Amino acid sequence: MTTIKEFDKLNLKEVRDEIDKALIPVGQRFGITLNIENINYTPAQFSTKLKGLIATQQATGGGKDAANQTAFEMNCERFGLLPTDFGLTFLTNGDRYTVVGINAKAPKYPIICEKEDGSRYRLTARTVKEGLEQNPDRPDESQSANFVFKNGKTSY
Repeated sequence: MTTIKEFDKLNLKEVRDEIDKALIPVGQRFGITLNIENINYTPAQFSTKLKGLIATQQATGGGKDAANQTAFEMNCERFGLLPTDFGLTFLTNGDRYTVVGINAKAPKYPIICEKEDGSRYRLTARTVKEGLEQNPDRPDESQSANFVFKNGKTSY
């Protein structure tokens, strides 16, 4: 048994491995996956976040994408987009983007899109909507709703 006198990257890697091993039987008991995320530390202490993932989330591709899709579906109509727009691809300025998320608190650039090279960008809802209108896989426009401000102006 090793006694730790001070936390550093090397001994925290060992600690992480041991914690992950110890979490396996707990996760199996409840049918979930448990793991620790980033570790923040000082020489005297460390902290981390424990993440649990339900088996159905694992089967559908994992928590982060599923959470992004849920957030998108809940907020997209505020910006004139459809819930089915998540994951669709469109072209703008000669680049191909895929809709991968939404930040409803960002009024100017709320839609998160990913280019083919994996880099992510925040785009205006209007840019995304105009690009998606050219996509033949997108459902009929009549199913979308525009976000209407209290002063009567419409945004999308």
